[in-house]
Amino acid sequence: MPLDSADNPLISVIIPTYNAARFLPEAIASVRQQGYEPLEIVVVDDGSTDETSDLIDNWPEICYVNQYNQGAAAARNAGIQAARSDLLAFLDVDDLWTPDHLRRLLPHLIANPELRFVWGSADFVRIDEDADGVRTHSPLRESVPLFLIGSGLYRRAVFSEVGPFDPVLRLGEDTDWLAKTRQLQTAQKQITDVVLIYRKRAGSLTDGKNSLQALNTMSLLHRSIRRHRATQQT
Repeated sequence: MPLDSADNPLISVIIPTYNAARFLPEAIASVRQQGYEPLEIVVVDDGSTDETSDLIDNWPEICYVNQYNQGAAAARNAGIQAARSDLLAFLDVDDLWTPDHLRRLLPHLIANPELRFVWGSADFVRIDEDADGVRTHSPLRESVPLFLIGSGLYRRAVFSEVGPFDPVLRLGEDTDWLAKTRQLQTAQKQITDVVLIYRKRAGSLTDGKNSLQALNTMSLLHRSIRRHRATQQT
């Protein structure tokens, strides 16, 4: 869907990061390669101890928020507060947008004012890094229609209606947030287009080998059941 640049609304892109300065230039580049204007980039540094704060000086036009380490949910919430736009997007620092990410998503929100957010599919890629920092990429799965926060475009209003990401959760906060939207019957749309390259890193919280994932899945399920029961009782 083509976009008329003269009528493009401002979009704020929130990039949370924690000790991942080596990925930040790629993440910013994948946002800028959209060729879309006007665009605001908000980098939320969640208490990094690497060179992130020095690196950000290379982009004086970027809105930089620095906070003590609280986790991705709190970092995204801080980004929402700092962003100027009524349209918000997210990109985890070690993931990438496809070049047509915004062109695939934005027209759906423009054409359907009732929609609160729209999201697409992702390709999964594994990253391995050697001792010298050299990365190799290997495909895991293609075109996965799984909700990931970085694969969507959101109206700011949805975070007032549904609530922010739960900072208590250090993993799966986006899944928990989506469950809330489903229970509230928030107007949303899923498209099949691939708009995100989701890169899994060995040892990360989302690595399939991490035992926290199984515990987190059970915790999210219990939270969803409790919310459903509370809704039925009111």
